[in-house]
Amino acid sequence: MNEPSAAQSHFNGLSRVLGELPPTDAGAAGEWYCFERGAWKDTSANRAVVWKRGCFTWEYKGSRADLDAAFNQFRKYALALEKAPLLIGSGMAQFRTRDRNRHA
Repeated sequence: MNEPSAAQSHFNGLSRVLGELPPTDAGAAGEWYCFERGAWKDTSANRAVVWKRGCFTWEYKGSRADLDAAFNQFRKYALALEKAPLLIGSGMAQFRTRDRNRHA
């Protein structure tokens, strides 16, 4: 399984365990809740793995990746993702969250 599909599968499972709808079941059509939300960073297009308007931006990194890299990535495209108040960086086994307003 490649990294994007593994991240989406992991997020879908986590959503169901928590009793929340995953983006694929929310009927949002990408307007307010989706996988792979596009964001422009400098001159290249990047995508947040999961985004929910007014709630969070979630970035998955590989199992050995430094999660601080996810937070550095958020800073680069915060405006394009409407400055989501909660930033979540994770691998498959660990999560780290930050309140954007406290760590701008």
